[in-house]
Amino acid sequence: MNTIQEAPSAATESISITARHVLFACPDFRIGGHSTHTLNFAKALRRHGCRAGALVPEPFGDLYDDFVESLDYISVIRRGAETRGGYLQRLAKRIADLRPEVLINNAVPSVQAALPLLPPNICRISVVHNVTNYEVALGLAHGPWLDWAVGVSDNIRHSLDSENRDGVNLATIPVGIEPQRQARQQEKAAVPLRLIYVGRMEPQKNLAGLLRVLTRLHGAGVPFIMTMVGGGAEFNTLQAQAQAAPYRNQIRFTGVQSQRQVASLLDQHDFLLMTSHYEGTPHAILEAMAHGLIVVASRLPGATDRIISDTHDGYLCDRNRPEEYVSVLGRYVEKPAEFGTVSRAAIHTALARYGADGFAVQLASLFARAREDRPEIKPLNRIIVPAALRPHFPGFALQCKHRIADLWRRIAAGERPRRAKVPVEGTP
Repeated sequence: MNTIQEAPSAATESISITARHVLFACPDFRIGGHSTHTLNFAKALRRHGCRAGALVPEPFGDLYDDFVESLDYISVIRRGAETRGGYLQRLAKRIADLRPEVLINNAVPSVQAALPLLPPNICRISVVHNVTNYEVALGLAHGPWLDWAVGVSDNIRHSLDSENRDGVNLATIPVGIEPQRQARQQEKAAVPLRLIYVGRMEPQKNLAGLLRVLTRLHGAGVPFIMTMVGGGAEFNTLQAQAQAAPYRNQIRFTGVQSQRQVASLLDQHDFLLMTSHYEGTPHAILEAMAHGLIVVASRLPGATDRIISDTHDGYLCDRNRPEEYVSVLGRYVEKPAEFGTVSRAAIHTALARYGADGFAVQLASLFARAREDRPEIKPLNRIIVPAALRPHFPGFALQCKHRIADLWRRIAAGERPRRAKVPVEGTP
């Protein structure tokens, strides 16, 4: 089994990239690690002369315009009223028609299930963004037909190592960030403290813990304003709780924002707060550091502690002890002039160690190293879908039920599907 442990140095950016056409598979256009990986690596690979497209099975999400701007084309292929096998054949044919040299799958179960049906000359890479059992199993599914599984952090890589029964080649390559046009030049923290959260509003993010931090800040008399950026299953609950809190006039919810809007919001704030239970390589932290914000995050072994050097370029706290967050933030009310030193260190860490171009070159180094022992399969053979994929890629009967429930949920949320603006049928 081949492995890659570390990111390349800046010098490796001169390495030529052999593949000229890379196809990213992404679940949808929503904010999150899957979309960020697709957007940032696509832009970096395009700067190296590659053609980059996206294959998306669900055309929903607020980052649609970012996808259109960042990629050469978008191919939307939804599953209709057809069997699982029929959809897999149609999906494999679409990928074959697009003729990519490399397929990079960001946790799309149907794409992972279709790997045995793809033309043998396509290099297949699966990217795992989370340490959950489901996503690790998904990333390793159909291992004999998979060339590489990439974990975006050390803790994810450890999970892949422990579950890698098929001997899939493994690599650790974080999600990189785009270079900033202008570095922050700020010496003092503004008071009231300008705090921000950026990300999905899901149980993983422990946003109840974040509200406890804000409650402690208010109780300690630390002046602050808080901006919550993002959406998700807990958005309405969190907004209601915030409206009932004594600091309700100090917090605002913006909903999901585009990459450009998030960048603008980061420039208007000084501290990013994160209280997650678990993470891979949290892109929101890297982006905030690149913008000169000081990150105060939960200490997560193999994830945040690999990014932040505590007290040097940010702060690591126990997510179950809100008083630790209060202690860090209260210090900047008393000594706002200490902001500049940590802010500059954060910028240096983010840009020197996590630039998208360097990681894109390392990702590209996998392209020419495909397996030579993939099993042969005839296109008409029935594909057995691995158990890890079935809950999210159901058979015909369950698919009908899922579609009805999914349609009702999206209508209730006021969502509408996005139509690709770039022609993609057939060969691009």
